[in-house]
Amino acid sequence: MIEFSYEAIIERILSKNRWGSEGALATELGIAPNTWTAYKKGVRSFGLHEVAKICDILEVTPHWLLFGTEGLESDLRGRVEKLIRELHDEAKIYLPDRAVAIVVDRHYTALLSQIVEPDDREEIDLRLRLLRKEISKEIAEARVTPGSGKRSA
Repeated sequence: MIEFSYEAIIERILSKNRWGSEGALATELGIAPNTWTAYKKGVRSFGLHEVAKICDILEVTPHWLLFGTEGLESDLRGRVEKLIRELHDEAKIYLPDRAVAIVVDRHYTALLSQIVEPDDREEIDLRLRLLRKEISKEIAEARVTPGSGKRSA
C-alpha cells in the first residue's frame, strides 16, 4: 500500500513552483496567500476541486501529486506507446500520432484487463514481452494484407 503524506503533497507542489515566490504560486493556483499558508500548516486541506485544479496548473497527475509516483496506469501506458513506436520504426512504418493513440488505447486496455497483480513488476514485464510479440505479428500480417496500407512501407 502506498503511504499518504499531506506534508509530502505540499513539498511536491513547491517542487513544481515555477512562479518564484509562494505568494505567486498561490495566486497562480487561484487561492489567497493566507489560504495557502493554512494548507501548508495543515489547518486546512485540499478538496477534490483543488486537487484537480492544482494538477491542471502544475501539469501533473493526481497520483503523482498525492503519492509521488506516476502509478501503474501512467507508467504502463507510456511503456505500451514506446513499444508500439519502436516496433513501427523498426518496420519502417510511419504512424501518425492519432493512429498511434488508437493502437495504444487498444493494446493498453487489453493489457490492463490481463494483469493479475498490478504491483508485480515481473508479471508486467512478461506481459509487455508477450505484447511485443503480438504487435510484431500484427505488423507482419498487415504487410501482406491488401488494403492495410503497410505493404509498401
